Amino acid sequence: RVKGIGLRKPIFSTSVMIIFLFLFNSLVNMNLFWGILEIILGVGVYLGTFLLVKGLNKDDWKLLRELIKFRIKNK
Repeated sequence: RVKGIGLRKPIFSTSVMIIFLFLFNSLVNMNLFWGILEIILGVGVYLGTFLLVKGLNKDDWKLLRELIKFRIKNK
């Protein structure tokens, strides 16, 4: 039996984000403000969905914390 590489959760999150962006584009007349807001909301929808389906585990959170500490330490 072949073990998967874990792409189900990211693909699901991406699909939800794409659906949101299509709906957003169909409802809004695009300009600079709405474009910037669309990017921010798209990132938020992706991350929110990814967190809801538990796409990140403890090791990922630990790595993120260490990267932030390293970045702050080397300023």
